[in-house]
Amino acid sequence: MSKNNDFSVKNLDRIILGSLSKEKGKRSKVVIRKEYVGLRHRDLPTLTFMTIEYGHSFEYILDQVNIQEIMNLSDGESIEIKDSQNKKVVCTRDGDLVIFDSPEHSTVIEVPFDEFTIKGEPLSPEEIDKAWRENRRRLFKSKEAEEEFDGINSSSLLEDEVEDADIEKIFEETLEQVILESDFLAIDRVSTFEEAGVMSNNKGLVINVRLLEDLDTGEVYDGPFEFQLTIVQRR
Repeated sequence: MSKNNDFSVKNLDRIILGSLSKEKGKRSKVVIRKEYVGLRHRDLPTLTFMTIEYGHSFEYILDQVNIQEIMNLSDGESIEIKDSQNKKVVCTRDGDLVIFDSPEHSTVIEVPFDEFTIKGEPLSPEEIDKAWRENRRRLFKSKEAEEEFDGINSSSLLEDEVEDADIEKIFEETLEQVILESDFLAIDRVSTFEEAGVMSNNKGLVINVRLLEDLDTGEVYDGPFEFQLTIVQRR
């Protein structure tokens, strides 16, 4: 997890003028992807990670500490953070936008402020670090368990587990992660039916997409678009 150096900007005009001397990035080239860690573990908080890409030129990778710090910015406030690549960047809130200005890049980009959201309640840096370490520990432990069962006939055990498991819920969580990690979709947000308040007894996902590209023709269609995927297990 990254550690950030917070600072208060006394001369905001100087920061803005410095940003204006750089090239302003095109909004259409900014792509945001979110990844959630810990969705499977009900007893652990879900951590949010966010990748902000500017075409194929550069990217910022933010952990939940970064995201929460940006969420707390008031209009006109700035903060200097280090992303997960140890890249320094000054983030300045300008109304409904957040301006990203790094000394490593000659282009300044703008990201909508409402993109900076997390699942659940805000956590302290210590709580985030603890949840991250526990998720990693369980991940490695599950991999070790898989290796132990490799080559062993455990079909009866698996049948019992399947009967007790919420298969549709597991598939919903897996599909959500696959969609969020997709390089083919400009995802704004993915929510479960429950999170989005969809009145349905089925499991499913609500997917908000900023734009769509026809993979055959290369034509790009500007959104936003919203799709609903209903998940029903075939019996």
